[in-house]
Amino acid sequence: MKKITLALAVSGALGVSSAVQAITVSEFASGVLVPHALWVSGETSTAIGLTAACAGTVYWTFFDEDTKHIIDGEFKMSEYDWVQFSHSDTIGDVKGGFNNGPQFPGLDGQRGYYVFVHDVAVDSNLLIGSSDAPCLAGNAWQINGNSDDVIYIPTLPIHTDELAFGDDVRDMGTQSLHSLSAVASANNGDILLLNYADDAAVSDIVIWSAQNVKGSYTVFVYNTDEQRASTNLDLPNAELNVIDSNTVTKPIGHVVGFIEWRLSDAADPDEDGIFSFSLIRPAAADATQTVINPIWRNP
Repeated sequence: MKKITLALAVSGALGVSSAVQAITVSEFASGVLVPHALWVSGETSTAIGLTAACAGTVYWTFFDEDTKHIIDGEFKMSEYDWVQFSHSDTIGDVKGGFNNGPQFPGLDGQRGYYVFVHDVAVDSNLLIGSSDAPCLAGNAWQINGNSDDVIYIPTLPIHTDELAFGDDVRDMGTQSLHSLSAVASANNGDILLLNYADDAAVSDIVIWSAQNVKGSYTVFVYNTDEQRASTNLDLPNAELNVIDSNTVTKPIGHVVGFIEWRLSDAADPDEDGIFSFSLIRPAAADATQTVINPIWRNP
């Protein structure tokens, strides 16, 4: 890479993503993962759109960054139905249409993620079974009211064999979503390239993982002159981390580029699947761009 503008850097990163490995998003499956959701009263909230190809009940769970079960619920969808799911209405101080229990104003500012499961994947006792069908797909956006910014949040398909057989779909926990084939595999030794732009108004790296990745990792960091340095990537949470790229130690001159994370350091024999995207808002722009961070598959 040579010295280029941020816009070209983002464009180039997207080009790398398609050339190295495509990531499956918004595909019909038995369930949907929304890897990031946040509600801050009066400032921001996550809006989710779900499309059903099959009639049935959709069960959902909101987890925190360490996959602690926070709240769950369910709602009906008909065939070829579309439902708007509001994170703020669900956990906030306005009564939500999809919540079977009380509201949770105390969760203001709680970052987490959603798992939606169509009842095609459960049996009559509401236990996750072995049947699988392409019944549910979704999209998501982070809506920032103060800045009139709408940020695309990629959603990922969940297949039944990626859920823990026999778990009650209404009481999902830390082991319930144990793998995700649509994303990078640490057990296979894949590499993630995490895009950053420290001169932007916002440069956040979002990392979701099926396994516990809490810890510090030695990584390579590159700039737009292809200069490499070694540094540490510190992840404070088990399964959802949002890292301001400016907090990652880098040499002078490393302002825009990517971090090379070799995922074998995070391998887990029982769980596998890591996904990342960067949220970059250039200082001179009015919108935050979503850059899906590319996977380099280990052959």
